[in-house]
Amino acid sequence: MSADNQELKIKPSDYEATIVLSEALSLIENGWIQHASAIDADGESVELTDPSACKFCGGGAIERSAIQNGLLSQYAYFYDLVDQQLPPNGYDLTYYNDGQGRTQSEVTEVFKKAIQVLKSKTS
Repeated sequence: MSADNQELKIKPSDYEATIVLSEALSLIENGWIQHASAIDADGESVELTDPSACKFCGGGAIERSAIQNGLLSQYAYFYDLVDQQLPPNGYDLTYYNDGQGRTQSEVTEVFKKAIQVLKSKTS
């Protein structure tokens, strides 16, 4: 495989992961949705990077934050950090976020737990 086709598999630092997840948490605290990655003020689905995007699902918030921090190639790592804080019922973040009856506070709590785990590793 040529060097051009190889993707570097360098794990981001706990500091970088904390930044990405903290920014994602802020996005979903300011506007959370289910069944779409991002929507605008009219409730229309938009690209994650669209400036009009104002509400995000958990995964969409992680992806947008990773993009903004130049760490999109590490998206799956950040997603897994949040997945590790979910109740042990086989759900992943997407399924958990979109679960019937799920609340914004339940989703934000999972992000807060993941961030706390990262911060405890650096203190």
